[in-house]
Amino acid sequence: MNKIFCFGLGFSGKEIAKYFLKKNWSAVGTTRNPTQELQNNIRLVKYDPIQTRIDLLNELEGVHTVIVTISPNEDGDVVLNYNYRDMVSSLSTIRRIIYLSSTSVYGNTDGRAVYEDSVINPQSIMALNRRKAEEQWTEFGRKYSIPLDILRLSGIYGKGRNQIRSLLDGSARRIIKEGHLFNRIHVADIAKIVYQLTQLNHGSEIYNISDDLPSPSNTVIEYAAELLRIKPPEPLLFENAELSNKVKGFYLNNRIVNNDKIKKTLNYNFKYPNYKIGLKSLIDIELND
Repeated sequence: MNKIFCFGLGFSGKEIAKYFLKKNWSAVGTTRNPTQELQNNIRLVKYDPIQTRIDLLNELEGVHTVIVTISPNEDGDVVLNYNYRDMVSSLSTIRRIIYLSSTSVYGNTDGRAVYEDSVINPQSIMALNRRKAEEQWTEFGRKYSIPLDILRLSGIYGKGRNQIRSLLDGSARRIIKEGHLFNRIHVADIAKIVYQLTQLNHGSEIYNISDDLPSPSNTVIEYAAELLRIKPPEPLLFENAELSNKVKGFYLNNRIVNNDKIKKTLNYNFKYPNYKIGLKSLIDIELND
């Protein structure tokens, strides 16, 4: 039985691990809180290396694919900074590493499309950390001749994390910024794409993982309100909104993410090619949760 090791069983990591289980793989993943409720067949490993050094050599034994979803910090990638030797010692069985990055590394393009070979221009601290982590993993893959896929993800949504949920819990804001475009990606499509990449015999690549309909955030909130049959929040102009630096940075980055490469590589048809299909599939789930 093939085995994955997922560094970070967060929102995306959980979905990825569960998808691999459905394909009859075994799954091991890290979490800061191993008592959390997860599917019983996922082996949990407590992992907070900044606080306590964790030896993962035994856990990585026999692993086919390593998936990394943990966000980097100012020092770059947490896994390579704290468990580099464990990774090197496990390379006899590892066939692929998949690193989940972010389209934030492209920075602002004033609405122009970005491709995998576009010059990256990270502008926020988080995006700069992502670039550093990408560089670390790229160097690791080259040094040890391990195929590495870097997946640059757009805004991730799914059950419990979407505009319907934010409207229901009262946290939604309808911010208007003229000309601002943003891509999204459903977590279910991420999981399926990660699995399909393990089925290919290819070298190291970078892929944009984004939907087909870049849209202003206010139109997504308005559509979610329409599905709920409620009035959307009052519009708030970006210039007048009190925002955190993180949220402000989101609105200052305006780009369209091209996803042709992953479609052609996998002959992939998105299950949720746009936010309308994605949100419509979530309406009953969120109302009954």
